[in-house]
Amino acid sequence: MDPKLNHLLLRAGFGTQPKAISRLGWKSPADALPSLFRTDDFSITLPKGTGSDRSKVDKSKIREQTVAMNLEWLIGMAESKSPLQEKMCFFWHDHFGVKAKLPVLAAIHNNTLRKYALGKFGDLLHAVAKDPAMLLFLNNQQNKKSAPNENFARELFELFTLGEGHYTESDIKEAARAFTGWKTDRQGAFRFVRFQHDYGAKTVFGKRKNFTGEQVVDLVLQQPQTAKFIVDKIVDFMVGPQLDQAKRSDLYSSFRRSDLHIGKLLQEIFTSDWFYAQEHRAARIKSPIELLVSVCQAFDLKKDSGIGLLMAQRSLGQVLFAPPSVAGWPSERQWIDSSSLLYRQNLGFAVLLNRALKGIEKANFDAKVKGMDLPKGSKLFSASTRYWQGLSTAACSEILFAKPPSQQVLAQIDRAAGAESTPELMRLALLMALPEYQLC
Repeated sequence: MDPKLNHLLLRAGFGTQPKAISRLGWKSPADALPSLFRTDDFSITLPKGTGSDRSKVDKSKIREQTVAMNLEWLIGMAESKSPLQEKMCFFWHDHFGVKAKLPVLAAIHNNTLRKYALGKFGDLLHAVAKDPAMLLFLNNQQNKKSAPNENFARELFELFTLGEGHYTESDIKEAARAFTGWKTDRQGAFRFVRFQHDYGAKTVFGKRKNFTGEQVVDLVLQQPQTAKFIVDKIVDFMVGPQLDQAKRSDLYSSFRRSDLHIGKLLQEIFTSDWFYAQEHRAARIKSPIELLVSVCQAFDLKKDSGIGLLMAQRSLGQVLFAPPSVAGWPSERQWIDSSSLLYRQNLGFAVLLNRALKGIEKANFDAKVKGMDLPKGSKLFSASTRYWQGLSTAACSEILFAKPPSQQVLAQIDRAAGAESTPELMRLALLMALPEYQLC
């Protein structure tokens, strides 16, 4: 397999889908790129019986609804015909760091992220600013003229657009006044409460006017620092932190010229020669979700592997729809410690050989999921290795790794697997236990 194509699929998606590549006949990045930028109509299903009326939510069903949504999205990422759309939906899920109290609001928020994931950042930001989950999570429901709440304005500047040091405390206080009266109704729709809005003049970024919330969002989008902040974050995610400043500066300029169009930025990255340079391959550590989705793709895991997929998320520290804070999850080396590495190295043995998951206490996990409505017949893992049968170790490694291990390591794996009763399964599990499998 072309290593450049594999690199693109690991970054613009979650890895190589063996059956899909075989069916589509992709040989190079140029073959794959048009398909990667397609979007589809996949969306997270709103929990049954709730509509979007928060007043009618059966709170006893929250855990099982959350589990159903979690598995639906995880498998949806693995099976998507629009992997880049899902990859960027996952990126924005981390970027905005919203944790909704009710599953229906989490679903609405997730579908909003997906809808705008590859469009203009301004459209995405405006939509998320009025999203019910965001308004509730950052307390804008309590933001009114008589008692301004600064939470949303602060995170809008610090975490979502500008970064620390590029605004003043006065900017935050004044911007918060512009968002007074922004609320969500019981049906989960945006509602502007006029009598709670501050109509006085406000000074933001040195400009004075009777700014509305929408106008403050536009002001933020006009700041050159916003383009820089978003490009740097996307580049770190798609390329790696080692990309030099000259290339980043070119991307800042083109991103601004495109009116902050996310898809056009990604197109420029993926068609640049430097994206495929050796120093950018295997330069990122897979997050737990990236790791799990790649496993689902490679071995055709479905929802009936619900117990294992939920267990893995909890054990590795990244559970969909549950970011630890508004700042999102940690990244890169922070994902790896002695316990998580042990779990990662044993994941292949559990998925392919039905072995116990080392590194966690299964009894403790079973207690946590007790009472949850897991998929019927749910088991630890249910995998298929049909595609991999008959492939050499070297051919398997070209698909599984951003940078395949040495011939010497591959030969050692062949020898070790050959002594087992199921050598092909053991070979794949041993490949997945290598440190290189944790990289993308």
